[in-house]
Order: sequence, then C-alpha cells, then structure tokens
Amino acid sequence: MGASKLLGEFDGILCTHRHAAYSHWDMQRRQLCWAHALRFFEWMAQSCVPSTRAIGERLESAARAMLHAWNEVKRGTLERVRFDEQLPGWKQTIDLALLAGVGETARKTGSDCGDTRVT
Repeated sequence: MGASKLLGEFDGILCTHRHAAYSHWDMQRRQLCWAHALRFFEWMAQSCVPSTRAIGERLESAARAMLHAWNEVKRGTLERVRFDEQLPGWKQTIDLALLAGVGETARKTGSDCGDTRVT
C-alpha cells in the first residue's frame, strides 16, 4: 500500500524518514525523523573523504547539542526560552553544513544532504 493511500486525507504534520514514498508530501507539513538524521550525520562523520567527514562532524555536533538541550527542556533543567534562543544557531549550522554536503562529489552524500535540509 502506498503512503498516499495509507495516509488518505491526513492534514497534520507527518514525521518520516527520507524514503521516496513521502517525497510528494509538502515539506512545510513534514518533519524528518531526528533519529534517522542523526544516523546519517554519524555516517558522514565516519567517511574516509576528509571534506565529507568534516561536514558530518559539524552536523553531528550541532544535532547532538540541540537534542541534548531539548532533553534538558523536557527534564525541566533548561528553560524553553533559553532553548528557543539557541535554536536559530543550531538550525543555521545544520543548514549550512547540509548545503556544503550538497556540493560533495560523492553522489549519495550530495543527494542525501539535499533531502535532509531543515530550513
């Protein structure tokens, strides 16, 4: 069964991985799964290609910092307003690194970075 048929008239925000079955879904109404994104960033950070590894390390570092802070908000040890103040910086770091990844010569890295952009 295809994703469109399964989801029917769903009009909320859909949280998915980057599978092509969801590519028709408007990105304004789609959130990519952070667990999948983090695994992709870790994969890039372990690359034998130095430029890809550097991009992956930036992505992984920013994502881990953001997710750690979000966990602190959920535990009540960080105020949401403080998280919100830091969020634009993490988003910018991640988006710029993904844009750099789009330019990578490794076909998989470049296309995956384009599919993962967060802003």
